[in-house]
Amino acid sequence: MLQNRREKLMRPEYDFSKGKRGAIIPSTGKTPITIYLDDDILANFRDRLKQKELAIKP
Repeated sequence: MLQNRREKLMRPEYDFSKGKRGAIIPSTGKTPITIYLDDDILANFRDRLKQKELAIKP
């Protein structure tokens, strides 16, 4: 059923039979991930960053 729906949505001139997955975006050897931090942990990181930025600026 899903295949029939896809066929209805795809135009006939699109041919992906010889396509390669990920061919446009090169692999950099890094994988993006998502992590969830508690608000107080995130605030701590931001405070530490601000302190370092102030220490670097003349």
